[in-house]
Amino acid sequence: MKYLPFVLVVLLFAVACKTIEPVVLKNKFNTSEAFSQMEPTGNNTIKGSAFVKLNNGGMVTCAGRELQLLPATAYAKERMMYLYGNTNRGFRHNYSRAVKFNSTDENYLRISRITVGDAQGYFEFENLKDGEYFLLSAISWMAGRSTENCVIMQRVEVTGGETKKVVLSQ
Repeated sequence: MKYLPFVLVVLLFAVACKTIEPVVLKNKFNTSEAFSQMEPTGNNTIKGSAFVKLNNGGMVTCAGRELQLLPATAYAKERMMYLYGNTNRGFRHNYSRAVKFNSTDENYLRISRITVGDAQGYFEFENLKDGEYFLLSAISWMAGRSTENCVIMQRVEVTGGETKKVVLSQ
């Protein structure tokens, strides 16, 4: 009985250190499809704001932070499914279960468009082709002496020269 605390600590450490098995994606990244989708030759716009509501009632925006827009290809959809559990909306806190992919196509990381939230947490992506996109925003804030982080994701579809207004939040 006197060894029980020691055994529990060892078991907890073993569980915490368990190797995360990499996810093997079924879909391959289609570079030409993605590059074509991201050409700035469309007449659609996605604009809006991104924020997180804190437990204390406060709010933190994406002011000064990068927002990323990715084409919603089959490859991207599969990644979002593993990261967020769906392909419509998602929230990942820095305490979320880690997901490791066996590999990431280097073009997937380069294909996105980036903008920065303004002082009030508003953003805009212009000249978008018709289609589906994933909008992602990383937001950070101080909680006591530690920094909290999250990433918010939302799938957005634009067609026919529209301006889609989005509120990206958890």
